[in-house]
Amino acid sequence: MSGVESLMASAEDTLSQLQLEGVREKTQKLKEQFIQQIVQSKWVSRQCCLGYQCEVFLKMSGVESLMASAEDTLSQLQLEGVREKTQKLKEQFIQQINEAASEFVDDSIGVMRSQVSGGNEFAKAFALDEIYRNHSFKNGGAEDESSRRVLPEKVFVVRPSVLTVLLEISHIRTLYYIASIIIVMLLTENIATDFLEDGKLDMNFELLYWNFSSYEDVIRLWMFLQIGAVVAYITFHFWASVMASMNSSLMDWFFLCSYVAGLSLLMYYPSVQIIALDLPPGSSSIIAAEQIRIVMKIHAFVRTNVSRTKAFWRSQRKVDPPSVAPSPVGPSPVGPPPVGPPQGSSSSSLQYASSPSEDGACPNFSRFLYFLFAPTLVYRDQYPRTREVRWDVVAHSFCQVAGVIVCHYLLFDQFIFPNLRDTGRRGAIEPRKVIAACLVNSIPSLLLFMSAWYGLLHCWMNAFAEMLRFGDRMFYTDWWTSMSFHRYYRTWNVVVHDWLYEYIYKDVYDLGIFSKKVIPALTVFLISSLVHEYVLCLILRFWFPVLLIMFLPFGSVMFFPKRLTNAFFLFSIILGFGVLFTMYSIEWFARRNCLSRETGIADWFIPYSLTCTKWNVTTKVIL
Repeated sequence: MSGVESLMASAEDTLSQLQLEGVREKTQKLKEQFIQQIVQSKWVSRQCCLGYQCEVFLKMSGVESLMASAEDTLSQLQLEGVREKTQKLKEQFIQQINEAASEFVDDSIGVMRSQVSGGNEFAKAFALDEIYRNHSFKNGGAEDESSRRVLPEKVFVVRPSVLTVLLEISHIRTLYYIASIIIVMLLTENIATDFLEDGKLDMNFELLYWNFSSYEDVIRLWMFLQIGAVVAYITFHFWASVMASMNSSLMDWFFLCSYVAGLSLLMYYPSVQIIALDLPPGSSSIIAAEQIRIVMKIHAFVRTNVSRTKAFWRSQRKVDPPSVAPSPVGPSPVGPPPVGPPQGSSSSSLQYASSPSEDGACPNFSRFLYFLFAPTLVYRDQYPRTREVRWDVVAHSFCQVAGVIVCHYLLFDQFIFPNLRDTGRRGAIEPRKVIAACLVNSIPSLLLFMSAWYGLLHCWMNAFAEMLRFGDRMFYTDWWTSMSFHRYYRTWNVVVHDWLYEYIYKDVYDLGIFSKKVIPALTVFLISSLVHEYVLCLILRFWFPVLLIMFLPFGSVMFFPKRLTNAFFLFSIILGFGVLFTMYSIEWFARRNCLSRETGIADWFIPYSLTCTKWNVTTKVIL
């Protein structure tokens, strides 16, 4: 209160000069009452904030009434100088009260965060809404002179996965245990029933072994993809260090052709090998997913650093004489890239790509190698890191992944396959039976999706993030609370969504020929649906466009309504999973039970569940 007392002392000096003892006494009383009001207001603020109500309800009615009384007295005596000083005193009183209340609120929130998070390095990530929704992208909503909104860029911060935070709450952890026990009990009940009726366990684990039996071919193709990624880096490094310095469009076109040819080879050779070796679905899914991951990683690295390489050589040509070629090795003379977008930027292109790399013309290989295995598809030279590796978390995550694989197999073997294994052998496939099968398989299909999502996007990603000390573990957000498909598509798989947004959506938007964002959004839908169909086609060895139909016509239409209800959204999701798993399973077994099979490329595109005329009714097909 030093500032308040100095102002009051000044007021008292003025009054003493006028020898207004009555006013002096009233001002002294007013000072004492002001100080008493401040003390009481701070005490009330402390009690409210420490009680976690966090509602600053300080009202200045008492202070304002006292100040009004002082103003009346001073106005009667026509002391304009004292009136002005008292008005300033009132404003400073109010400002100090607000600052004190804000300080108490901040302290209380800090105490709440430290108590809930246990004081670890993720303490600042306690508020889910604040961390997971507001800090994911940066510089959104800026406008340039052409009134086109500057799209935000991805911002990496240290934060745990949503389930990691939620499972710290005992109530949520109990629900997690209940869900796990329900799955175990369903599997146990089905297995026990088989044992009591048939006298033996019909686990048939050889099917699980069959799915992953071609591990030698899987390792060979996996190594081919990793070598392809390294060759892509070497090619880009050569272009960035030598060819880009020539500032020749011919050299740029040569690199572009080499880049497209390299990606085409990475897409072609593994696909041909999967078909030629007739890899089972489990092994095929590993190679197909790794193939898509490597291609997305390479494109992210090249797409981000091409413009940065150009910026580096432009800066070098401004500094060095044209006859002297600058060294591509070493730090850039313009320093490291900025954390945020450049000031005054009027382009919605990648803001991070607007500044050269601190390594020079091309980021060094260690950065690329870290990015190659980091659980993200958006390239940055540096990522936020944690302090240490918790190997117990790594081991626990990988054990959960193994458990998810076994759970997946048992769900297929005990719930979905028994109802669909004899497709076509007991007569024609009727629509009413298909509808009934979709409804019956909805819950097992939901369990399959949830277990796959949990195993991949939570356990697998967190295991690699922990090993690499990767700090930003927002691989998903709380998609289960979505009230629209618009939010679901953006939150259930944040890793892929960020890549689609950074390198597809923003690039299409940057073309500047579309006044609205509908065309970029539909482009993302088209590319995503085609890639999903490509992966399923490689795994199952046939093209059955159920997912494509659900993605494009239905998915794109349901994307634009921004608000439905959570119950309608969950019902649609559960029913959709039942349709997907049932239809693909019906087609899988129809192809194994049908005797009138085509040969050549036609075999991939004919739906045998609809066109088969001769069924195998004697030999039982397992898979």
